[in-house]
Amino acid sequence: SLASRPSGFSQMARTALEQLGYEIVECETGPDALAVAGSRPVSAAIVDVHVPGLGGLTVLRRLAEMNTTQLLVAITSVSIPGDEARCRAAGARALVIGPVRVEALRDALSA
Repeated sequence: SLASRPSGFSQMARTALEQLGYEIVECETGPDALAVAGSRPVSAAIVDVHVPGLGGLTVLRRLAEMNTTQLLVAITSVSIPGDEARCRAAGARALVIGPVRVEALRDALSA
């Protein structure tokens, strides 16, 4: 599942995930991502820290609480000090900072 805002950054993330062999369900908003995760098992959720509709940290927390997603990874094109700690506290395994590289996503998903 890919929760993100529509942008070139999202397209880079999509391309990287496809190269890693993931089937992608792209969600435009945080509530959309939560609905998808609530309707079927999700092996990994890549959540944009700035996803509209709730904010990425809230989406990460709720996905962690739902316990239906095996792996949570936060992603952002712009990071400020403390972002990684906040994302980990919300349930993310890692924070990937753009531009998105296949290797960075692979590392985050396999860590």
